[in-house]
Amino acid sequence: MTVRLDAERFDDRETGAFDFTRIAAELRAQVPLGLRNRILAFRMRTSNATADAGAEVPFYLMETIGRAQSLRGCREYRFRDARNLLMNLEYRWEVWTYIDFAVFADAGKVFSAADDFGFDDLHTGYGFGIRTHSPNNTVFRIDFSRSREGFVLHIGGGPTF
Repeated sequence: MTVRLDAERFDDRETGAFDFTRIAAELRAQVPLGLRNRILAFRMRTSNATADAGAEVPFYLMETIGRAQSLRGCREYRFRDARNLLMNLEYRWEVWTYIDFAVFADAGKVFSAADDFGFDDLHTGYGFGIRTHSPNNTVFRIDFSRSREGFVLHIGGGPTF
């Protein structure tokens, strides 16, 4: 299990109109299921950007969800706001040496008010994927995802999470 906490401070040196602090927390876990190379992988991530009095978080520095690394059933940068919540769950199994299949479900949302943090009004997606890997790294992956917005195909390299 991995727990990560990040804190960032952004200062607008000219006018102070975009001074804010972002705190992000992430929990990742991979649970072996006893059978050869079968894993249940979980990630939960949230971030909170708080602007100073009289300032705001600029849209281009807001975190987003919706892409191959987050909410895979939605296109890139689909949802954007000052705060977010993201959860991913994958069941992975080895089909052949260095080739894995995965079934996954994703849920997340963005929101502006801290009071909106919670598990209601989540955008969801699900799908399956194929991964090729070396002994230590994912080399290539293809994910077929579905959400209420339709099907999305993601092709890329490196681990999902």
